[in-house]
Amino acid sequence: MSAAVGLSLVATAATASAQLSTQPRVAIQLLTSGLTSPLTASSTDATIARLVLDTTGSPEGVRILSLPFILNTNNGALASSLTNCTVVNETNSSVDLSVAPGNGVGLVNGLNTVTLSSPLVLPSNTIVTLDLRCDPSAALVSGGSFTVSMNTANVAATGIVTGLPAVVSVRGAAPVIPPVVIPTVPNTGAGGNAAMNFALLLGSLGLATLGIAYTSKAVKQAR
Repeated sequence: MSAAVGLSLVATAATASAQLSTQPRVAIQLLTSGLTSPLTASSTDATIARLVLDTTGSPEGVRILSLPFILNTNNGALASSLTNCTVVNETNSSVDLSVAPGNGVGLVNGLNTVTLSSPLVLPSNTIVTLDLRCDPSAALVSGGSFTVSMNTANVAATGIVTGLPAVVSVRGAAPVIPPVVIPTVPNTGAGGNAAMNFALLLGSLGLATLGIAYTSKAVKQAR
């Protein structure tokens, strides 16, 4: 028995190049290789997702507090059949980086924000691969499938020096610049060209939409 694995990507980006060189940034990518497929009922440490975080070219390191995995179920699959889900770094997979959502209970359909037990600090020009691993329970549905995705808009990352929000993009795609508020700049009441430039800046900022997905059919072993 086998499981189909696929990848789809949709990204809409608006850039502001003047900010790009100064803001911290991180690119993300979900890999389709190295996943546990097919899944087996009553097993442990199945790799449900592999996430690459890449700070290449960032002017400073990036701090990440949580990871927003989006889970969708198909063909009768139960989100709750994926239990004790944790995040590990592939370079040291014996160390759990996360606090399992729901205290080790199964995931839910939709957004699952996996909180890290301590902030993940990535120096500039660093690439790491993290795994989302779960224990498939005996309730795994034969023929069911799971789709895991991530939205750049849900990734909360900041610079470790400036504290500015990081530019989060898809690896290989154009970066998206988030709004930046600098509290040290006073409101001078300037008008004319200043107001126009501010309006143009706001107009250049876009909402990141991203779907990176893979589908892994969960096949329950014949008894």
